[in-house]
Amino acid sequence: VVVTVLDYDKIGKNDAIGKVFIGLNSTGTEQRHWSDTLANPRRPIAQWHALKPEEDIDAELSKK
Repeated sequence: VVVTVLDYDKIGKNDAIGKVFIGLNSTGTEQRHWSDTLANPRRPIAQWHALKPEEDIDAELSKK
């Protein structure tokens, strides 16, 4: 799952602030969040994540 956070502009375009990748091939807290979610399918698992630059996530995903 890739979550992209955008700013909102009434005039102009909405720009990406950052991204976070949560899934099987993620690392760190993102991997732990994914594992916790799969281990508890009927329970919501809330977790804060730091956004990463869009280019870093896109590069990471292109390797896989």
